Formats: sequence, C-alpha cells, structure tokens
Amino acid sequence: MKKMVDRPASIQPMKSKIRLSILDDSDIRMIDQAALTILNEVGVYMPSEKALKVMHETGSKVDFENKKVKIPSDIVKKFTAQAPRHFTLPARERSELDVKLDGKSGTYCNNGGTAALAIDFETNAVRPSRKEDVINAAKIVDYMPIISICWPNVAAVAPKKNPMLHELDACFNNTEKHVMSASILGDAGVKYALEMASIVAGGMENLKARPLLSALTCDISPLAHDEGGLEAIMGFANAGMPTGHMAMPIMGTTAPASQAGTLAQGLAEVLSTMVLAQIINPGCPCFMSIIPAIIDPRSGDYVYSSTSAQIANVAAVQLAHYYGVPAYQGASYGGSCYELNRWQVGKENVYLPLLATLAGADMCFSISLIGDDNIWHPARICFDREINEAINIIGQGVEVNGDTLAFDTIRNVGPRGHYLDKEHTANNLPKLWDFSFLFQKSENSETKWKDLEELAWEEIRWIINNHHVPELEPKVQSELKQIIQAGEKELPLS
Repeated sequence: MKKMVDRPASIQPMKSKIRLSILDDSDIRMIDQAALTILNEVGVYMPSEKALKVMHETGSKVDFENKKVKIPSDIVKKFTAQAPRHFTLPARERSELDVKLDGKSGTYCNNGGTAALAIDFETNAVRPSRKEDVINAAKIVDYMPIISICWPNVAAVAPKKNPMLHELDACFNNTEKHVMSASILGDAGVKYALEMASIVAGGMENLKARPLLSALTCDISPLAHDEGGLEAIMGFANAGMPTGHMAMPIMGTTAPASQAGTLAQGLAEVLSTMVLAQIINPGCPCFMSIIPAIIDPRSGDYVYSSTSAQIANVAAVQLAHYYGVPAYQGASYGGSCYELNRWQVGKENVYLPLLATLAGADMCFSISLIGDDNIWHPARICFDREINEAINIIGQGVEVNGDTLAFDTIRNVGPRGHYLDKEHTANNLPKLWDFSFLFQKSENSETKWKDLEELAWEEIRWIINNHHVPELEPKVQSELKQIIQAGEKELPLS
C-alpha cells in the first residue's frame, strides 16, 4: 500500500467528455406528460395540514378529509420553472471545497447514508450503528478527495435519543465538507437542524449566504408523502436552504412493472414536493432524484442493482435536467451481498456510478454501503474509491493534441528503437498510469500479494488515527451540545 500522509481536505468531482442518453426527446415528453396527468387526475397523498393549505391556496384541488392533492399541469410548470438549474452546496468554511452544481464541474460523489447496521472495526461483525460510526465516516470522507459531500453514513441508532441531532453534530465536527442529511423530519427537526447549522456558520445570515447543510427527503411510493418529510421541505425552503426530492419506486410492487411507468410515477412524486418548495419560496435551490428498483419475482426481495433498474436510474438524469434542476443519481449498494470482495459486489458497484457520470449526473451517491443500503462497511469505502477513480479516468476519454500525438518523439525513436529514456515518456507516462491505492503489490518484495480487504482496513484505520480535521471553536462545540440537550427533550425518540 502507498505510504499515507495527512493532508487538508480536498474534493475531486468525476468528469466525463462522454455523454450517454437513454431517452430521446419524444420519450422524455411522453414520460413528462404521463407524470403531469398522474398529478392532475390521480393526485398525491399529503398528510400535512400546512402543506394542504399551501397547495389549496395556489389552485390545486385538495381533498382535506382524505389528504389528497391533485395538481393541475399549469401549476406544476409555473412553479417548477422557478427552481434554479445551477447553485452551490457550500462547505463549512473553505470555498475550494464547495460543490458547484453548474453543469460543467462534473459529478460530485458522497458516501451512502442512514444505514441501521455497521461492520465493527475490531470484530468485523455486523452490529447496530453508533454515533462513533458517523464520526469515523465523516473523518474518512474529509480525507478522501473523491468524496465531496458528507452524509451521516448510519442512523446512529446508539444513542437512541434522537439520532438526527447526534448525526449532524458528528458531521459538523469531523469534516469541512458540505453535509447532507436524510434524517431531518418535522418542524421541530428543522428548527434544531437549522439552529445547529447556523451556530457552525456563525449566524443565520451567514448560513443563508453559504448553506453548509442540505436536506434530502424521500416520498413513500406510490404517490404518497409523510408529514415529517413535507414539513422538512417547507421549513428548509422557507429558510432558502437546499432540498433534495427523491422517489424510490420498486417495479412490480410500489410502481408499475415497466421502466417508463415507474419513471412517470417517480417524476410525479418528486414534482409534487418541488412545487411545494417553490410555492413556499420561489427560486429556492432544489435537486431531483428518482431511484428505481425492482422486485425479484422468485423471492420477493428488493433488488436495486438489476440492469433494468440501473438503466431507469440513469434515464432519470435526463428527466431532472429536462426540468432544469440538478440530478442526484446512481448508487451501488452491493445487492444483498454482505462480503466485501464477492464478485457480485464488484460487478454492481461499477455500473451505476459509471453510467450516472456518463449521463451527466450532477451528484452521485455510491460509496460505503452493502446489503441493500443497510450496512455500513468502512473498508468498502476504499473499494468504491478505486472504482470512482477509474470512472474519472474513463470519462476523460482520449486527449488528442500535438503533444499526445508525439510525432517528433516517434520520428526520433524510429524503427526498432524504444521510448523508455525519452523526455516525452518521463513527462507523460505518470499521467497514464493508474496508481491504484489497493490493487498493487506489497512494498515488501519478499511477501505475496496482500488481501485487498486487509489493505483497505489498514488504510481506514490509518485515516481514523492520523487524519486531523480543523476543529470548531470550543464555544461552537459547547453551543452544539446545548442544542442537542434541548432537542432531546422536545423531539421524539427515533
């Protein structure tokens, strides 16, 4: 393994000259029309009186008794058109760590999040997740440039006193990078999350100017939302904070057994909450994510990593860009595999981040989880890092210019010569060689190849023990603890 050194946090989005299109223009228009018809004629379930009133006041057809909203197409188009295509997800302080969703900077990766279980560092056994896991994962995210955004990687089951507050505390204290959370729910959750973020930012005005925290909410397919998620969207939108709108339909159970029908339903679901956010605060930053899966017809298992689901996932990038918002796609959850080096994991981990990057996704979550997103595997982070580094190289394609054509060097070498001692080789060979972190021989030539998982664990333990994140001021740390204590008295246990 390479000799490791500590270094300041940096980010490296994956870039691609190649562009992959799954849908043509007529496909997109048909899916869009189907989604608009679903919203207008079928509607969505919104169990929040506040959300129902907002939708009613702006012209949607609201059934208050059954908590169902039918949204006319003109209202969908009017309000979603106000969402910005380009915006930034700022880091804690340093602007060079900002995630610039400008359509040209590349695909930014983050670690997977909110798993209930974790692989223990000492025993290598599966156990319930802890706050310590979130702390360790945030340090790893901070160290690795290929990861640009920090999710709380697990749901911090221990402590049980509202893990969301502890997840945010762990991330704010252990990474300088932008923090995204899928655990913020309800008015009270929004209040405490924004209070914590404002303390870190140096005040609410500073937070609004540089929103270092974003919220991701997921609906309940088919065509339903939960009260806590709706309140989180409204609260963050009202504060001008970025919100992510995600649908996770399952073909054959919570969505039609077809890719097009699943995409149409998923699009309807995310558009319904995007409309709500834009009504609350026109122009507030939103991003879209439709993550289709499929049911295994033989066993009934949830399968995210099937080829048909992967293609639909990538097609969703085009739908997000059609609506003029950043696309947040692509995850590789290791199927139902619980072992790091199984062939299945290697196969599944490549396709989605690769396809998402080639399709031009603005963000991609693809690192650190196995077992269908339910187990955090620390060593797996290194494995996924290798894949994403390779994707970044693949996306660059072949550079053709006077220097890379190397005609003068070819002429000087001539027939039956060699290039090893040439200046062109010295300058360019290091750029071509994929200096893998894991897939290489041990530094000790007398030893055999090391097991990849052993190398990965060595690296992860080194990062945890040696990487230093600039600390928050003691006053800020103290105020965060006070907010957590106050929140634990008001917020329900999770």
